[in-house]
Amino acid sequence: MRRVLTFASAIAAGLCLMAPAGVTTQSPPAFWDGGQTLGFEYRINEYTPGAQSDPAVAAEAGDVVVVWSSAGQDGDGSGVYARRYNGVDIPLGGEFLVHESADGSQTQPAVDQDADGNFVVAWKESLGGVVSIRARAFNADGTPAGASFAVAGGAGLAVDSPSVAVDADGDFVVVWTQSSGGPSGVYAQRYDAAGAPQER
Repeated sequence: MRRVLTFASAIAAGLCLMAPAGVTTQSPPAFWDGGQTLGFEYRINEYTPGAQSDPAVAAEAGDVVVVWSSAGQDGDGSGVYARRYNGVDIPLGGEFLVHESADGSQTQPAVDQDADGNFVVAWKESLGGVVSIRARAFNADGTPAGASFAVAGGAGLAVDSPSVAVDADGDFVVVWTQSSGGPSGVYAQRYDAAGAPQER
């Protein structure tokens, strides 16, 4: 069964997750599903000058991946960052930039993992007046499985609110809202584990 993290606070002052045994704070506890307290929250993001927002988390195969949007960190608007933890909440390295380019603003990240811990991150990007939904796949060790790619968007389209789901084999689907001036609709695109778009 997939484990789901809930955050005790709404990340108003930074990103927080459960602390390992022996690490205590004055903050309220964080929980696994079922309501069992397993420790106290602590900060995930290492960069603190700018605001951190839009956190999302995936937990599978004993690993946890947290993604968020960080204002000012990449030098141009906001960028999407990620950090990995093992099954006992020990960091597997520092935070890292999800996308290759710092140009524009990247927000609203979403993340999910397959049974082996490989994960996919999707986000909203605003660049040069054009808004798009983009995604990138990563190996279980956090190394990129390829370049980021455009899922949706373009001139005259308003796209928003991306979400992603990955199945046990690594195939995934990205969903988002889209409008060309009228009421928005919900759209989806499926991909195989190699990132190739799939027909319905």
